[in-house]
Amino acid sequence: MKLLIADDDEQIRSGIEQGIDWAALDIKQVITASNGLEAMQRFTEFMPEIVLTDVRMPGMDGLELLKRIKEMKPETRVVILSGYNDFEYLKKAIQLDAVDYEMKPIRARNLIALIGKIKEDIIRERFSDKEFHKYLDSYKMNFAEELLSGSLADRLIILEGLQQYFGFAATETLVCISVEWDAKWKN
Repeated sequence: MKLLIADDDEQIRSGIEQGIDWAALDIKQVITASNGLEAMQRFTEFMPEIVLTDVRMPGMDGLELLKRIKEMKPETRVVILSGYNDFEYLKKAIQLDAVDYEMKPIRARNLIALIGKIKEDIIRERFSDKEFHKYLDSYKMNFAEELLSGSLADRLIILEGLQQYFGFAATETLVCISVEWDAKWKN
């Protein structure tokens, strides 16, 4: 899947882009834009499934971007990010079919959980129930294998995966030990 991040604040944009291990969330490509016009151009070029956009940007605001994206590709999931607790923005975002409206500052763990849920919704729409559950089981096993092998390094992704796939809310120190038996283990 592809993700577009549109925000005129470079620190927020790069923080979201670089602060999360997107590959571990199975996001193959992360595209960024520094204003609404650039975001529309990037959207048209890459057709991402998920868009995170600031509500106030130069050139075109996030609500107009949302409206145009939904006209082009209605199945795209758009999350509005805002530093303003303005009910009118929220109401308009809901009317335009935004999947969520998140207040800044964005908490990485909440964003990881939200992207995971959005991704599951997209996959659920694409596949039958049987195929979807097969995918979830596969993703759960892949998560467990990556966790036990030590290839998952992002603490927030580990915590979210444990909660999502195993119902385990790791609130204390977490230690994972992996033991590999050799052919002589019975001796």
